[in-house]
Amino acid sequence: IQLMSEPGRYFTSESTMLICNIIARRTHNKDYSSEEEEEVECHTRITKEEDEKDLIRKADILYYINDGIYGTFNAIIFDQKLFYVNYMRKDMKKEEEQEYKSVIFGPTCDGIDCISNSISLPLLNIGDYLWFSNVGSYTNSCATSFNGFKTKKYFFIWRS
Repeated sequence: IQLMSEPGRYFTSESTMLICNIIARRTHNKDYSSEEEEEVECHTRITKEEDEKDLIRKADILYYINDGIYGTFNAIIFDQKLFYVNYMRKDMKKEEEQEYKSVIFGPTCDGIDCISNSISLPLLNIGDYLWFSNVGSYTNSCATSFNGFKTKKYFFIWRS
């Protein structure tokens, strides 16, 4: 018996975390302007659903971040990679808050630049952060500068 293995993803995936900034937000179906900000961490799985356009129409909030399918998230298309989204807000709220049907888009204004078309998130603001773990394999190597958006800068943090 001959056994072969390709351990590259195993060794590199956990080595990198991606932090994205919310650069725009669009709300549907409700006025959210009276709600306050908070700083909370959440763990939600990003998945692709079949009826994408219908989910976008039904979404309460559309978020736009500074990286997308043509950048680090190309692995959604090429590798069917599932990312987990975590959020960090600037201000804390004391009680539990409502979550809304949300969609996350990249910055390019291209319809395919949809990172998540069905996710529950609280009301986040421009300037808040979304962060994604396990982004170390086959992500930045395929990034492009599509539609004038340059590839992202990477910062290396070494721990001893």
